[in-house]
Amino acid sequence: MRTKEIACIVDGCGRMSRSRGLCNTHYQRWLRHKDPSVSLINRSGTKAECIMTGCHSPSQARGLCKTHYANYRRKWVQATHA
Repeated sequence: MRTKEIACIVDGCGRMSRSRGLCNTHYQRWLRHKDPSVSLINRSGTKAECIMTGCHSPSQARGLCKTHYANYRRKWVQATHA
């Protein structure tokens, strides 16, 4: 049983801590990326472009547009099932 509620140690976050002094959101980021301040969401309101050279389509996943991501998935599935 908790006797004292402690706020998350990340600046600007007012949620209560869960573990290691971090709230659930920042703790999950720490588990996945080893950095609680990582945010993979583009909050500027504009879609980022595909990371492939010469492609200016909006990115969908892993920084790739729909076409390049489909190619990536197709090659990854073939490599893992070979």
